[in-house]
Amino acid sequence: MDKKTEKTINVIIISLVVLLFLLIFNVYFDKTKDHYMWEGPAGDFEFNVDSTQGITFHLLKLEDVSGHKDNVPFEYGPKELEYISYDGDITDKLVGKELIYITQNPEDSTISSGRTVIASLTVYRILNRPVVPFVNTAANVAITQMYEGYDNQLAIVNCDDVSETQGVVLLKQGFSNSMYLEGDCVVLEFVEGDSVKVATAFVYRALGVL
Repeated sequence: MDKKTEKTINVIIISLVVLLFLLIFNVYFDKTKDHYMWEGPAGDFEFNVDSTQGITFHLLKLEDVSGHKDNVPFEYGPKELEYISYDGDITDKLVGKELIYITQNPEDSTISSGRTVIASLTVYRILNRPVVPFVNTAANVAITQMYEGYDNQLAIVNCDDVSETQGVVLLKQGFSNSMYLEGDCVVLEFVEGDSVKVATAFVYRALGVL
């Protein structure tokens, strides 16, 4: 991996920290112009739509087990993601785990100009919330391999690291947008540029929105 790639990955790591701060503390509040209700397998879900400077966010009103409600922003609404194929057993492989890693090849982050970092955070912020079905679960982000200049900022985690107490979600660039299992490892496969779409579809499936 050359110096340019190393610099890109370092920028992505910094971006991850900044995005994580923004997403955890929900900088998107009630600046909404429209809303809609979506009927999913787990019930009715309320979405507010916020369009700012040409960017549209679908804010899901999500209630945790304590009754606290937040508007959680997503780039895509559920209607746009129904087509993405899904193995119904995926969520079962994660529920009850003490820790879940969301991991990705650092080269994919470079190829996708950091979009896979946003995809990781899209999954991370939900797994770390006390919401059904991930009430007692912690999550962290990781990468699948070391790179030139690697300094232990992120754990190295692969599908082989799944255990009784630890789950793994692998973001993988491939030839289709789909979600499936490799053994007990959850794979979110995406075509270039669609990592956030697949990550969001996974979150909606896990929450029962889709």
